[in-house]
Order: sequence, then C-alpha cells, then structure tokens
Amino acid sequence: MLESLYKFIDNNETTENIYILGTASLVYQGLIKKEIYDIDILVHDGENFYKKRDNVDPVIWEITFLSEKWKERVIFFEEYKGIKIYGLCLEDIIVNKISGYPCDKHKTSIKELLDICDKEKFNKYYGEAKQRGYSILRDSFFKENVMMFEKDFNIQ
Repeated sequence: MLESLYKFIDNNETTENIYILGTASLVYQGLIKKEIYDIDILVHDGENFYKKRDNVDPVIWEITFLSEKWKERVIFFEEYKGIKIYGLCLEDIIVNKISGYPCDKHKTSIKELLDICDKEKFNKYYGEAKQRGYSILRDSFFKENVMMFEKDFNIQ
C-alpha cells in the first residue's frame, strides 16, 4: 500500500518524518477496508508542514484544527531509508475531517468512524481541537462547520 509513498521519498530530498493522514492511515492500521487511490501526507521541513497528495505540488498545511498534541498520538508504521512513517490515530482523523464539514464525503466518513472510535478519546481530542480552533481561526467558516457537525451528530 505504501509503494507510492516510497516513490515520493525516493524522488524527494526529505529527511523528516512523514505523517499519513485520513483513510490511508486507517487502512494501514487495519481499522477499515477500503481501496486507496491516493495518500495524503504531511512532511515537515523544520519550519512548516507541507501536505502532499499524489502528484500535486506540496502546499503548506496549517494545522489549525487538530489539538497541538496530535504528534504525541501518532502511530508508528515503519521506517523507509531512515525516514519514519507515522499515521494519525483514528480519533484525530475524525477531528481533522470535521474541519471539512459539511462535505457529503466527510459526513458519511465521520458517521462510520464515530461508530468504531473510542468515544472518550474522541471527545477529549475534539474538545482540545475545538478550543484551539476557536482561538486561531479568524473567520466564521470554522465555527459554522463545528456547529453543523455538533447539531447533526448531537454532540455537546
């Protein structure tokens, strides 16, 4: 499953850890079974995180909604050519998907993932992220997404 990631590492001069986001992380962990068409990753260059998706040029990815503790909860997958590959944990993946709410794809995914996650961890991570998100984001887009999510899923 990680062949495209190995190719990315082979073709780029990255020496930093790589973090797999979203569905690919869950498939690798064996939590869900789904065909993967792309792998979203974060690469840290010492200053910024860059999100890379397939053959798209890397873009700066600001971690605006995940709790600042997300890196403490990542799951080590393997090492390739000295680069450690990690994946986000299930509960942080759900929290990350909320930032893209109310996209229909995310709604469906969130519903399925909430059924299999550790509710206590999710509530804790979501609370941390929500507190951080409200303090960082200036526009109302984020707050509207959170309010819609909480209404749709009856979350306090």
